[in-house]
Amino acid sequence: MKWTRKCLKLISQYIALSHFVAIVKKEITIEATLVSQRIIWNEEPGGNIEHIEAHGLTVVDIEHVLGTFESEDVSRSSGLPCVFGYTPDGTYIIVVYELIDADTLYPITAYPVPEP
Repeated sequence: MKWTRKCLKLISQYIALSHFVAIVKKEITIEATLVSQRIIWNEEPGGNIEHIEAHGLTVVDIEHVLGTFESEDVSRSSGLPCVFGYTPDGTYIIVVYELIDADTLYPITAYPVPEP
């Protein structure tokens, strides 16, 4: 019984700490055309990081495009807002995101597209 309580306490502390670290580490503030936006990243399976990595892109690529995009539009398939721009290595991509509130966005997916 003693071991079980101690183990549960350690697991609870680990979970609380990992959630805190994930929140602090993954909610990043960037400057996007004079508007500060908090970006929410989800590392869990099926999360937005997995979606962008499936297309050969990184969090750095997405944050760069969100901060320096060339144009804005609305996704034809989802109806969500999106931006187009170049990653640091020069790849032209679309970033589809959900606007959570005036200061927070959640990237849904991103992938290379033909240049305009």
